[in-house]
Amino acid sequence: MKAHYRLSPAKLAWMEKEGFHLTTIPKPGCCDDAPPLPIHHAFGDRRGPFKMLVTLKDGVLLVDPWSIKDDINMAKDTIRGREFHTTYLSKRTEAVLQIKLKRADLEQVTQVVKLPYRAWVVTVNTLGIKVRPSVSDSLKKNYATNTYSGFNLGISAGHSFGHTAFTHRTQISTSHTFSGGLGFSSINLSREPLYTDITVNASQNNFTLSPNLSYTLARNDIGFMLSAGFDVMTGAHADSWLYQRKFFWGFGVSVGLKV
Repeated sequence: MKAHYRLSPAKLAWMEKEGFHLTTIPKPGCCDDAPPLPIHHAFGDRRGPFKMLVTLKDGVLLVDPWSIKDDINMAKDTIRGREFHTTYLSKRTEAVLQIKLKRADLEQVTQVVKLPYRAWVVTVNTLGIKVRPSVSDSLKKNYATNTYSGFNLGISAGHSFGHTAFTHRTQISTSHTFSGGLGFSSINLSREPLYTDITVNASQNNFTLSPNLSYTLARNDIGFMLSAGFDVMTGAHADSWLYQRKFFWGFGVSVGLKV
């Protein structure tokens, strides 16, 4: 998952107040004795959040800006005069910024900075439990709500949003993801309720697809998933299966793929 982090002027102001500073990194060989300069925004001129990619390395957040929606300041030269001690983000700002998190640098106990993010994600998942509604066969025999447990492998893609809590040592992301997916399973017809009586080989297993929509609550790359969809069995006598194209609720776990 490559998350696009977002900082609003209000969030930047909060970071400054709590002791976290977004700064430029001086170019090697140029003004080596000059400390990194803090970045301040012309708040009245800005519109929209400051978007970026963030990497945690050696106790420092390395910030790579990729979107600055600011028509006024985008046309300005970067101001780095010592008398101002300020830098305006513009199209001329160096794409090498940082936020220090080390306790030795902050001279205080470990603190956490949380950055909101959005991302497109791909996950592999398994539905451990499927709940199907009550149905009736061709003879009007009723089958109560069915709870099925088994191995249902699947893959899904969707949009994720949440926040990452950074310290000088680690990062923990909490996210909400809404996605669409496709499940795969093998079902033995001889063990399933049928709409009409047929002769079924005891070893007959039919391949089943399960299109679904899902919601996932995750911590880092592991999530708990709630899914809703329907089953489509393929193969011989598929239409005799009582749950063919029937709705289900599913509960399972998902694992994010680094794509």
